[in-house]
Amino acid sequence: MIPVAPFAQVTPAASLTPPDDTPSITLGVTLYTDYTYQDSPQIENADGNTINPNQFNVTRAKRDPNDQKAIEIRGTVRPLATGASLLRGWRVTGFYFGDNYIRASERTRGVFQTTYESKYLNAGFDYIDAHDQTSITARDIHSKGPSFWVNPKKPYSNGSSVELLFRYDHLNPDTSTDEARPRTIVGLAYWFPHSGNLQTTLMLDYDGQTFKNFPTAQLSQKKIAIHGQVIF
Repeated sequence: MIPVAPFAQVTPAASLTPPDDTPSITLGVTLYTDYTYQDSPQIENADGNTINPNQFNVTRAKRDPNDQKAIEIRGTVRPLATGASLLRGWRVTGFYFGDNYIRASERTRGVFQTTYESKYLNAGFDYIDAHDQTSITARDIHSKGPSFWVNPKKPYSNGSSVELLFRYDHLNPDTSTDEARPRTIVGLAYWFPHSGNLQTTLMLDYDGQTFKNFPTAQLSQKKIAIHGQVIF
């Protein structure tokens, strides 16, 4: 026998390509853009003309606006991870976010979420419970409400897919009142065929929101938007 020094390696199984375990650092970027057209309500511009607001949205990172630090806790379980393949996509998640606008002025969010993911359908239900006290002298406002969404999709062999989105929210922004902000979103998205690590998508959606039982009457909002996303 001839002694051979051992080497760390991945031993491939028959007909399988072993994973590349070479240490590496990969950089990626995700870009979000969208154009929004507001169908109603219309507004008047500086010249007194009635117009439909529209905008191209660009966001940027901001510094922490105060000296208060936040805490976030998230936990997820898959109750049927070892069950039938059709049920393995069910997840249950709890999320808590605790922060302060300023010292002793809370800004907290508690979220219960359950989702289902599969090849042809994603769906989810969220329930949020929040507290906001913008200053020490301000009233601590308690808000809560459910959100439901469903996302049927048709994937193709080249990596592209066509997807629909329906989402409905019903938020009570102040539980000491009967105020409500129902919101409905309906959208159509197309994921372009994959090109290496590049993923791109376009989405057209309608966003409608109404305001019920507010002390000051507010007009319903109707918006149409085109969203774009690039990931690489």
